Amino acid sequence: MMRGKILFLATGVFVFAALLTALTLRYSGISDMTGNQSIYRTDNSSGIIRDRYMAIMDIYPVPYRTHKVPTSQGETFVVESGPADSPSIVLLHGSMSNSLMWLNEVSKWNSDFHIYCIDIIGEPGLSAASRPNLDSPGYAEWLDEVLSQLNIDRASIIGTSLGGWFALDYTIRRPGKVAKLVLVSPGGVGKQKSILWWVIPLSLLGNWGKSKVRELMVGSRSGTASEAAVKLSEFFAEIPQHFRPRLEKLPIFTDEQLAGIDVPVMAVVGGKDMMLDAETIRDRLASNIAKLKLDYLPDARHFPGDRSEQIRAFLTEE
Repeated sequence: MMRGKILFLATGVFVFAALLTALTLRYSGISDMTGNQSIYRTDNSSGIIRDRYMAIMDIYPVPYRTHKVPTSQGETFVVESGPADSPSIVLLHGSMSNSLMWLNEVSKWNSDFHIYCIDIIGEPGLSAASRPNLDSPGYAEWLDEVLSQLNIDRASIIGTSLGGWFALDYTIRRPGKVAKLVLVSPGGVGKQKSILWWVIPLSLLGNWGKSKVRELMVGSRSGTASEAAVKLSEFFAEIPQHFRPRLEKLPIFTDEQLAGIDVPVMAVVGGKDMMLDAETIRDRLASNIAKLKLDYLPDARHFPGDRSEQIRAFLTEE
């Protein structure tokens, strides 16, 4: 079965790997994309990521079809599944990741929703390497083009971490295009924490230190993972060897922007998030968004655990 430990194991590995890579680059004074620098580390890196990606697509948990959508930012890769007459949902993944991170949710939601998993441009998936300025309307315009090509007039959007920032940005800029919004540990609401002072020393203490960083970031791992989950986690762990992460801080949305969101919103926030200021996220969302369902988990980390059933209930309720 593809269910069970897929999401926890895979998310834990890629969050941990992405964090260490980004912090190591920042600590050594190396910036991310400048000028014409590629988002990939070697000439072969994009091909390696593509091959690993497609190998996992061979064990995708549900019937699917893929799209290579042309946009002004370059080609965008989309995985579509679920009944065509069901409500449409758009899934936006986190940083240093791609649409494969949604395998657990896809396996559980496929009978209820028409699912579109979109590889965000500028991330290690199968979409273009383009990275518009985060302060520009570039990402909303890109998503407009993708949804138009897929004949999606209106859909619910689910975004986690960096994908949560993109989901918020699009909802604020295109309020009529979003039916419901789900945010899991979203960027752009609370400040990004300064964690360099404890991550770097721990990461130098071998496997124990790396395990401790992972535990502090995403919580403890328990149980036995499936073969598919292991393959997925190995893929995400390999990504930092080939990919240059975004290092710029995400712009913070204003109270006025958040208050302008008039669609139902579900937010999942872990109180022990070591990457983002969880209390600020909780308080700002509660103060500014009128139609908010807040799932605040005091003991959860940046990855708050499997909330797929709670999200399903929110999306299907009238």
